[in-house]
Amino acid sequence: MSRSILRKGAALIFAGAIALTGCKGDRGPAGPPGQGAAAAPPGAGLQVGIVSATAPAAGPATVTFTVKDAAGTPVDFLAELVAGNFGATRGPRFSIAQASAAGGTYDQALYETDSAGDPSGKQTRPTQVPASISLTDAAALYTKNADGSYTFTFPTAAPALPTLASGFPIAPVQSAQTLVGLQAARTFEGIQYPAGASFEFIPAGGTVTSRQVVSDAACNNCHRHLTAHGTRRTVGLCLTCHTPGWVLKPSANTTANAIDFRVLVHQIHRGQQPTDVQNAKPYVYKWSATNDFSTVAFAPPNTVRNCVFCHQGGAQSDNWKTKPGRAACGSCHYAVDFATGAGHAGGLAATDDTCASCHHPDDTPPLGAAPSITKVHSFLYDALTNTSFTGADLGVTIDAVDVTNPAAGTVKFTVTLNGAPADIKATPLANLRFTIAGPTTDYGGPKGPVAGTDVLKHAFGYIQTGNFGGAGAAALTATGTPGQFTAPLVTLSSATPPVATPIDLTPANGQTVGVGVEAYVLETGTCPTPPCAQREWAQRPLPPTATSPTGVIYARVGGGTATPRRLITDAAKCNVCHEDLGFHGGEARKGPDYCAMCHNSQNVNDERTSQFEVDPATGQPFTKTPGTVQLSVMIHKIHKGSEIVPQGSLPSPRPTFTLGATRDFRADPATGRAEGEAPPVEFSHAFPGDLENCQTCHLPGGYGLPEATVLPTRFVTFTCKEDPSADANAVCGTLSATGGVVAPDTAAGDAYWNKTETFVGSGRAHCGSCHDGIAADAHISLNTINGVESCDVCHGDGRFMDPIEIHQPRP
Repeated sequence: MSRSILRKGAALIFAGAIALTGCKGDRGPAGPPGQGAAAAPPGAGLQVGIVSATAPAAGPATVTFTVKDAAGTPVDFLAELVAGNFGATRGPRFSIAQASAAGGTYDQALYETDSAGDPSGKQTRPTQVPASISLTDAAALYTKNADGSYTFTFPTAAPALPTLASGFPIAPVQSAQTLVGLQAARTFEGIQYPAGASFEFIPAGGTVTSRQVVSDAACNNCHRHLTAHGTRRTVGLCLTCHTPGWVLKPSANTTANAIDFRVLVHQIHRGQQPTDVQNAKPYVYKWSATNDFSTVAFAPPNTVRNCVFCHQGGAQSDNWKTKPGRAACGSCHYAVDFATGAGHAGGLAATDDTCASCHHPDDTPPLGAAPSITKVHSFLYDALTNTSFTGADLGVTIDAVDVTNPAAGTVKFTVTLNGAPADIKATPLANLRFTIAGPTTDYGGPKGPVAGTDVLKHAFGYIQTGNFGGAGAAALTATGTPGQFTAPLVTLSSATPPVATPIDLTPANGQTVGVGVEAYVLETGTCPTPPCAQREWAQRPLPPTATSPTGVIYARVGGGTATPRRLITDAAKCNVCHEDLGFHGGEARKGPDYCAMCHNSQNVNDERTSQFEVDPATGQPFTKTPGTVQLSVMIHKIHKGSEIVPQGSLPSPRPTFTLGATRDFRADPATGRAEGEAPPVEFSHAFPGDLENCQTCHLPGGYGLPEATVLPTRFVTFTCKEDPSADANAVCGTLSATGGVVAPDTAAGDAYWNKTETFVGSGRAHCGSCHDGIAADAHISLNTINGVESCDVCHGDGRFMDPIEIHQPRP
């Protein structure tokens, strides 16, 4: 509970006490008629809306708009403008552009300034009005209307009119569709609230064909409140300045970049993502030394080729497939030169007039000479091999888990394929396995499903069944209900037929375990020149159930009432950006509750990091302390990425987060990788939204301090003790023909590694994964005594620094 709520409650109690103690005596004479409640003063926030506009052939354009706070209360705009609430100078800014064709690109701004660019483009670029003038001068450009709206009149002379290029402002074409934009930002109680608005009209009157190729909502799926150039928001406002024509002149730190919105947005999002076989050269797109978009990546497995992810919500959102053109298409297909025909099977293309004759929107006959636009921009096509896929909609639902007998547990589940019950005994899946993890107080804690057997006696917290796909399907039992089967909780050998060994959950007797599933089918596509590519189609995220919003099923070993694991987030939150997030084999491990089973606080990244016998740099026995792969720490670090460290904070720059990501430790002369080396994968991308808005990823209330049952995070320092002369390889332990090694953090690893275990408190691990500066680290250290963290004193529920109270989204 917040302090403000406590204050309000106290005030109500105090007022009630006064009312009760003051209720004696005569009523007295009636008072005069009331005058009505005074209008509530405006509060925080800003909403602006344009209600009308004019653009006469002679004389200045005007924009009529409303200004309200977040609750819809009108704001006294002129008073707040003069007071500086809308900026220290000029206040809101306005821009205007026209389109050559109704519903087409806004290709001509009416106000432009001289700006040297690349010789291939214009030497003028759009600008806003008014210029940087005093607030008193700015106020003179507005009129307050009787209905509470305000009208801005475009300036006609200095100082409000900026110095324009010769021939500007352009007289508006009266029959042309016109777009005006408004940029504003209001400061209230020290917090700035940006807002944008736009309005389409035809000066001479007539019906507007709105330009709506993308929507603000589509952008904000990932960007939350997409803001550029300080406080500019909304796609409509962007279109008034990002018109065709001007191109940035390339230099040592820049590339030749058009400001044309169709080109700019595609090029920013494209990054190092393959779209064509001919894109052999690395993609480079830079606006300055510090604004380099060359490595931008969509949240995987989503991709820039998934056009409908951005092109949604507008009346013209299908333009990406119904109106192909050189500017938009060429911005992603950067190896194609339409002027010469290089890289383009259709040859030279001087106009957009014939694009649609070859590039049809879909596979409805008659087909075009090229694969349809919809096909090649979907997951049903592999551009690098020209392979087409049919795809598969695989659903696996866990119906029940029975672990009453710890040594003979079973899972009942239902499988559908493309909406119909699937007989996976007759036609087995490529992969189907279940994971059991516990206890649900915190996976990896005491009395989990697997007892620790190595020298440290560390509990893994989870165990997986064998693969019930392929030959393993013989171990399944059909229930008689179409598509429903029962699987024993067993491991399966590689023999034919596989030999089943029961998983004995006796170590977890009396505890609750979670059971999840991963599965996929394998499809070989079709292509002009075999062999064709293959693709794995994983199951959909588990559907919610009455007892589990995430679809993971919980059961108490030995019988009794199960206690579900804490609910922090769910797959739907992840998939707002990631589309269909999955990892590992077939990308079939889906949903954060399933990921958390293996990625628990006791799991160190021992088997995917370098496995040398001898440190190549020192010649001494190799020592490593791998980072944790605990889900909360790893996900925070990955999403924090390359976030800029605030000025004056340390460390600066922030070290890039890396993870070991290989299980093949053979030498690779092609890449220079030494035997035993695991080159780390870097996560240096920037989060597209608001990192302080925890509810972007977390469910409401799911981001407070870790609960008391959350375990400390485990780290292990491994030092190789194998005699280098004991074998011919350079890895610590044995090296298989496929590059596999003995995992250090196992009983088998005891023979090769000395191990020292340390633990980090849950507050430092979870919160410190984002708050990772030197000052934050010192703060956590000062408030941790003998391993006991005192975070709750200030950051506990309802405290003045409660994370749920202070991690609020930006305005």
